[in-house]
Formats: sequence, structure tokens, C-alpha cells
Amino acid sequence: KVDALKTHKKGLMQQLFPREGEAAPRLRFPEFRDAGEWEAQSLGELSESISSGKDKAATDGAFDLYGSTGIIGKTHNRSYSGNYLLVARVGANAGLLTKATGEFGVTDNTLVIILKEQRSTDFILYYLDQVGLNKMIFGSGQPLITGGQLKALSLQVPKPAEQHRIAGCLSSLDALIAAETRKLEALKT
Repeated sequence: KVDALKTHKKGLMQQLFPREGEAAPRLRFPEFRDAGEWEAQSLGELSESISSGKDKAATDGAFDLYGSTGIIGKTHNRSYSGNYLLVARVGANAGLLTKATGEFGVTDNTLVIILKEQRSTDFILYYLDQVGLNKMIFGSGQPLITGGQLKALSLQVPKPAEQHRIAGCLSSLDALIAAETRKLEALKT
């Protein structure tokens, strides 16, 4: 059931976001079918900034410290407060997406995307997941993705109401997947 839900989500995401070179998705919610094409914008235009974190680990720190794979420890610095997208910048995890919420710090191997409209964080997270940032990685010795590459990434963006509807749909599907995964783990135990 968990695998079927994950497959369903992947297929749904392919339908809810435009393919490369298209200005509208193939599947739209009924209330948005006549809303017209989505507007092309770069991720740089949608963001206040895209930059590397600068925080260092501290065993007695009070705030979560995010690295390329999520929370990796604690830090003394609360460099960020709110909802942000994090992208692993370098190494084997380059291109990996994480959503960070609350007060936290970020290491220098991770890019922080600060969106102009924080309510669109989930929509952009799902969109970037669908795009697949690992296609942008370069370098054979040490894989790398840069803030400049992310800023130049062109996305087709709908009005806020449609963004919210898509993000809500996919978030509820994520919650269902998480619940079923917990049930599966309980059954295994």
C-alpha cells in the first residue's frame, strides 16, 4: 500500500506540474481549468535570496543545525526563523531538498532558498522535487550545485490560490504516506 501511494504521488506530480517547454500542467483542479497558462519566472525572481549557510556545529547549542541531509546537530546561532527550502550544495547528496521550519542554523554545504512569498514554500518544494535538481549537478570529483544555477532555473508558476491547492493536495498525500509507513513499521515490529 505504501509503494502504491508513492507511485500514485509520483504520477500525480507529473500531471500537476508542466513538462519542460510547456506553460500549463496536463491536470488541473476544476476551479482552475479556465485560469489560463502559468507565468514563467526564474527561481531567482521568486526568491529574496539563495545563499550558503554559515553556521558551525556546537555540542551545547540550543538550535537545530541543518546540513545536506537534514538536522545533523546543534548550533549556537539562530540564523533563520520561519519556513525555508534547503538544497544540498556539494557531495554525494548534492541537489537533495529539505524543508526547514522554526529557528535553526545551516552549514556551509547547504544552500538556503528564502522565498519572497513564504506561503508558496510547499508548492516550490514539490515543484523542485518534480524538476529533479540532481540533473543540474556538475563536477566529477566533487558533485556540486550552485546558487547561481538555482537562481537561473525557470519555473512556470500559477496564481497563489492554485499553488496553495496543489501544495495542499500533495501535503495530504504525504501525510497519508507517512501514516501508512508508521502502520507498516508497527506491523513489522
